[in-house]
Amino acid sequence: MRFPAGVAVDYYRDLLKIVRALWEDLRRDWPAIEALLKEAKEQREDVRQDAPPEELDSLLSVLRLRGGKLAEQADAIAAKVDRRISDTTARQLADAIRKALGAATPEVAAESIGISQAVKGGVTSKGKSVLNLIERSFMRQNVALIKSIPEDFHDRVQNIVWQGIRTGSNPRDVRKQLQEAFGVERNRAKLIARDQTNKLFGQLNHVRQEEAGITTFIWWTVGDNRVRDSHEKLHGKVFTWKDGANGLFPGDDYQCRCIAEPNPAELRGEEPEEGEVAS
Repeated sequence: MRFPAGVAVDYYRDLLKIVRALWEDLRRDWPAIEALLKEAKEQREDVRQDAPPEELDSLLSVLRLRGGKLAEQADAIAAKVDRRISDTTARQLADAIRKALGAATPEVAAESIGISQAVKGGVTSKGKSVLNLIERSFMRQNVALIKSIPEDFHDRVQNIVWQGIRTGSNPRDVRKQLQEAFGVERNRAKLIARDQTNKLFGQLNHVRQEEAGITTFIWWTVGDNRVRDSHEKLHGKVFTWKDGANGLFPGDDYQCRCIAEPNPAELRGEEPEEGEVAS
């Protein structure tokens, strides 16, 4: 099994479209903002306003309104990610079982150990309830995260521009700060996409494996230099779905890209050697 990098990349691209649209929208209104900054710069410090001018409030209100329109995509974006990850977990579990047993097809492999229902994508009513609960929670959280992108960006814009007016800053310096705010939001979009993708993948994988009657898994990292030292120590070790690594499972930690692969030895009916299963 492997981290669904393609889903994370596509999620990021969808979020990046929103961030770029916010920036282009701000660029269109920059001449009006620049005029307010120049006017403030020419004023003496003792006569500058102690509250944002009405013109700025009006501009920012329009920007926020347009940003709200962009955020209307949130439900569709989150639903697409949810659907793709759900399909990916079912497919990867089926392939892992087939590989472990050397069967021609996932269905043949599954039939041989009595877990065809899980491989075919079906789950018990209890398992379905758990999966639905996880996916509903993902939808709520990710819709909120997506909608927060325009809100967060416009909060930054408001603070930067108002601070520039209040202090009589050079418009070039303010524009540079706004570009940095765009960069912050772009990076945040990347973090959201990667973190949320693997969290949902890890949770659905957990439920599907337990539904299949699989009790142990192997912890695999992606093997690059961004892997946490604490997770590197878990790489290749066998854990139970009951306990995990002291209660920790792949995908739980922030930005974790680790994967829980069903234990091939268990699938083949082999008894674990003494001390093989960690905790």
